[in-house]
Amino acid sequence: MVRRAVAVVFLGLATALCSAACGGDDDSSAVSSGSAGSGGEDAPDGRCVKSCEEASDCCPAAAPDCASGSFPNNWTCDNNACRAPQCQSKEDCAAVGAPPNFDCLTANGNNVCVPTCTGDGDCEEGTSCTGISSSSTKFCKANTVSACINNMDCLGYGKCKDGACVCSSNADCTEPDADTCTN
Repeated sequence: MVRRAVAVVFLGLATALCSAACGGDDDSSAVSSGSAGSGGEDAPDGRCVKSCEEASDCCPAAAPDCASGSFPNNWTCDNNACRAPQCQSKEDCAAVGAPPNFDCLTANGNNVCVPTCTGDGDCEEGTSCTGISSSSTKFCKANTVSACINNMDCLGYGKCKDGACVCSSNADCTEPDADTCTN
């Protein structure tokens, strides 16, 4: 029972990180610049992240050994935008308490600990075996749900577009801990 609870809690954390970091199923970079565009209609959809000058700016408050270079404390500052910690191996996932079915996979240019799968039966409720890493390994990914109905639902993390909170410029990112638009 305790093992299942740990797995569910870790899956929730992995799903949250992957929702932010995995983006699509391609292998393109999730962080490309400090601004996603000029705000025009053709600007790509970005996401709001915390701005930074150095990796330590990205650390959560009171995080021990943050920006140490070792997962899960290897935050980076790329193009003045915080990038979440990146695992390097399955062992990194195990070291932070991930269940045995979790592996470190690259999705949308980010290395994340996610539960691998061969079918939906391998995934927890609310997820399905629809993620595909850059190495073609399948993983459980959160089922698509509308994050927003209107801009107020985004709470400063962008503007509501087609049920997702996205940004096209830094002006769309009004949350102090997510003040930079990246794509």
